[in-house]
Amino acid sequence: FGFRLVDPGDIDAAVAEETLAAGGRTVAVLGNGLSMIHPSSNAKLGEEIIEKRGLILSELPLDYHPTNYTFPARNRIIAALSSAVLASMICLASCCV
Repeated sequence: FGFRLVDPGDIDAAVAEETLAAGGRTVAVLGNGLSMIHPSSNAKLGEEIIEKRGLILSELPLDYHPTNYTFPARNRIIAALSSAVLASMICLASCCV
């Protein structure tokens, strides 16, 4: 069907890896600036996403460091890029930190 995975980061790194291994493309939306991959253990995955014509994007300034608030805020971008959303973890409180 030509689905693309929009990867919300750390939790779905394994899904992004499998998508790339199967020949698919993925979009990683960062909760920090583009000058770093967070966590740093995903740096190699970030390189692979770019090499395989995927996309890494952020709305934050280049050197902006991640905070507890930047990750939930980027979820609206993930939702906007998606035709469907599967939530594997949901916080019932108004603000999850």
